[in-house]
Amino acid sequence: MQRSNIQWLESSWPGVLFCAIFASVIVAASTSYINLETAIDAIQGAASWGRSTKPLRDHVLVVVADPGRRSQVILTLSPRGLDPVLATNLSEVKKQLAANPALPRLAVVDGAVRDSARIARTLAATMPPSRIVVLNQFSPREAIGKILLDRL
Repeated sequence: MQRSNIQWLESSWPGVLFCAIFASVIVAASTSYINLETAIDAIQGAASWGRSTKPLRDHVLVVVADPGRRSQVILTLSPRGLDPVLATNLSEVKKQLAANPALPRLAVVDGAVRDSARIARTLAATMPPSRIVVLNQFSPREAIGKILLDRL
Protein backbone atom coordinates (compact mmCIF):
# COMPACT_ATOMS: atom_id res chain seq x y z
CA MET A 1 0.00 0.00 0.00
CA GLN A 2 1.41 3.31 -1.02
CA ARG A 3 1.26 6.32 1.31
CA SER A 4 0.93 9.90 0.27
CA ASN A 5 3.89 12.24 0.58
CA ILE A 6 1.63 15.13 1.65
CA GLN A 7 1.90 14.59 5.39
CA TRP A 8 2.39 18.31 6.00
CA LEU A 9 -1.23 18.82 4.94
CA GLU A 10 -2.50 16.65 7.78
CA SER A 11 -1.00 18.93 10.43
CA SER A 12 -1.56 22.25 8.72
CA TRP A 13 -5.23 22.04 7.74
CA PRO A 14 -6.26 24.49 10.52
CA GLY A 15 -3.86 27.04 9.07
CA VAL A 16 -5.18 26.49 5.56
CA LEU A 17 -8.76 26.84 6.83
CA PHE A 18 -7.88 30.07 8.65
CA CYS A 19 -6.30 31.52 5.48
CA ALA A 20 -9.37 30.55 3.44
CA ILE A 21 -11.73 32.21 5.92
CA PHE A 22 -9.55 35.32 6.06
CA ALA A 23 -9.44 35.54 2.25
CA SER A 24 -13.21 35.15 2.03
CA VAL A 25 -13.69 37.95 4.58
CA ILE A 26 -11.47 40.24 2.51
CA VAL A 27 -13.38 39.39 -0.67
CA ALA A 28 -16.74 39.84 1.07
CA ALA A 29 -15.65 43.17 2.53
CA SER A 30 -14.71 44.51 -0.89
CA THR A 31 -18.27 44.10 -2.17
CA SER A 32 -20.95 46.71 -1.65
CA TYR A 33 -23.11 44.30 0.35
CA ILE A 34 -20.95 44.04 3.44
CA ASN A 35 -18.22 46.08 5.02
CA LEU A 36 -15.13 44.82 6.76
CA GLU A 37 -16.33 45.71 10.26
CA THR A 38 -19.54 43.72 9.81
CA ALA A 39 -17.57 40.76 8.50
CA ILE A 40 -15.17 40.83 11.42
CA ASP A 41 -18.09 41.10 13.87
CA ALA A 42 -19.67 38.05 12.25
CA ILE A 43 -16.45 36.05 12.58
CA GLN A 44 -16.05 37.11 16.22
CA GLY A 45 -19.67 36.17 16.90
CA ALA A 46 -19.16 32.74 15.36
CA ALA A 47 -15.94 32.23 17.29
CA SER A 48 -17.46 33.22 20.63
CA TRP A 49 -20.13 30.49 20.42
CA GLY A 50 -22.96 32.30 22.15
CA ARG A 51 -20.96 34.67 24.32
CA SER A 52 -21.54 38.36 23.80
CA THR A 53 -18.48 40.04 22.30
CA LYS A 54 -19.83 43.57 22.40
CA PRO A 55 -19.22 45.55 25.57
CA LEU A 56 -22.23 46.69 27.54
CA ARG A 57 -23.09 50.26 26.71
CA ASP A 58 -24.07 52.88 29.24
CA HIS A 59 -27.44 54.58 29.10
CA VAL A 60 -28.28 58.27 29.10
CA LEU A 61 -31.73 59.49 30.10
CA VAL A 62 -32.79 62.21 27.64
CA VAL A 63 -35.70 64.44 28.71
CA VAL A 64 -35.98 66.92 25.85
CA ALA A 65 -39.25 68.03 24.24
CA ASP A 66 -37.96 69.72 21.07
CA PRO A 67 -37.11 67.14 18.37
CA GLY A 68 -34.19 69.19 17.03
CA ARG A 69 -32.58 69.56 20.44
CA ARG A 70 -33.27 65.88 21.21
CA SER A 71 -31.54 64.78 18.02
CA GLN A 72 -28.58 67.03 18.85
CA VAL A 73 -28.25 65.35 22.26
CA ILE A 74 -28.53 61.87 20.74
CA LEU A 75 -26.07 62.63 17.93
CA THR A 76 -23.56 63.95 20.46
CA LEU A 77 -23.77 61.08 22.95
CA SER A 78 -24.47 57.97 20.83
CA PRO A 79 -21.05 57.81 19.13
CA ARG A 80 -19.46 57.96 22.57
CA GLY A 81 -21.03 54.69 23.73
CA LEU A 82 -24.15 56.06 25.42
CA ASP A 83 -27.53 54.63 24.42
CA PRO A 84 -30.38 57.13 24.77
CA VAL A 85 -33.43 56.34 26.87
CA LEU A 86 -36.11 58.88 25.98
CA ALA A 87 -38.68 60.54 28.22
CA THR A 88 -40.77 63.68 27.79
CA ASN A 89 -42.29 64.28 31.23
CA LEU A 90 -42.00 63.44 34.92
CA SER A 91 -44.16 60.31 34.80
CA GLU A 92 -42.09 58.85 31.95
CA VAL A 93 -38.90 59.62 33.87
CA LYS A 94 -40.24 57.72 36.89
CA LYS A 95 -41.25 54.80 34.65
CA GLN A 96 -37.80 54.67 33.05
CA LEU A 97 -36.06 54.76 36.43
CA ALA A 98 -38.32 51.98 37.72
CA ALA A 99 -37.83 49.88 34.58
CA ASN A 100 -34.04 50.23 34.54
CA PRO A 101 -32.62 49.18 37.88
CA ALA A 102 -29.13 50.12 36.72
CA LEU A 103 -29.02 53.87 36.93
CA PRO A 104 -28.22 55.76 33.75
CA ARG A 105 -24.70 57.11 33.53
CA LEU A 106 -25.96 60.55 32.58
CA ALA A 107 -29.26 62.42 32.48
CA VAL A 108 -29.96 65.35 30.18
CA VAL A 109 -32.97 67.53 31.06
CA ASP A 110 -34.10 70.41 28.88
CA GLY A 111 -35.18 73.51 30.80
CA ALA A 112 -38.02 73.97 28.31
CA VAL A 113 -39.70 70.74 29.42
CA ARG A 114 -42.66 71.19 31.71
CA ASP A 115 -41.72 70.36 35.33
CA SER A 116 -38.01 70.30 34.46
CA ALA A 117 -37.12 71.41 38.00
CA ARG A 118 -39.12 68.54 39.52
CA ILE A 119 -37.56 66.11 37.06
CA ALA A 120 -34.08 67.32 38.05
CA ARG A 121 -34.94 66.91 41.75
CA THR A 122 -36.28 63.40 41.14
CA LEU A 123 -33.11 62.47 39.31
CA ALA A 124 -30.94 64.05 42.02
CA ALA A 125 -32.55 61.72 44.55
CA THR A 126 -31.37 58.66 42.58
CA MET A 127 -28.05 59.71 41.04
CA PRO A 128 -25.18 62.10 41.77
CA PRO A 129 -25.93 65.70 40.74
CA SER A 130 -22.70 65.79 38.72
CA ARG A 131 -24.30 63.31 36.28
CA ILE A 132 -27.35 65.50 35.63
CA VAL A 133 -27.14 68.09 32.86
CA VAL A 134 -29.91 70.69 32.79
CA LEU A 135 -29.90 72.57 29.51
CA ASN A 136 -30.96 76.20 29.53
CA GLN A 137 -34.10 76.56 27.44
CA PHE A 138 -32.59 79.54 25.63
CA SER A 139 -29.24 77.97 24.78
CA PRO A 140 -28.78 77.51 21.03
CA ARG A 141 -28.86 74.04 19.57
CA GLU A 142 -25.25 74.39 18.41
CA ALA A 143 -24.07 74.84 22.01
CA ILE A 144 -25.62 71.59 23.25
CA GLY A 145 -22.76 69.42 21.97
CA LYS A 146 -20.12 71.48 23.78
CA ILE A 147 -22.14 71.51 27.00
CA LEU A 148 -22.51 67.72 26.94
CA LEU A 149 -18.92 67.00 25.99
CA ASP A 150 -17.73 69.15 28.89
CA ARG A 151 -19.71 66.91 31.28
CA LEU A 152 -18.45 63.56 29.95
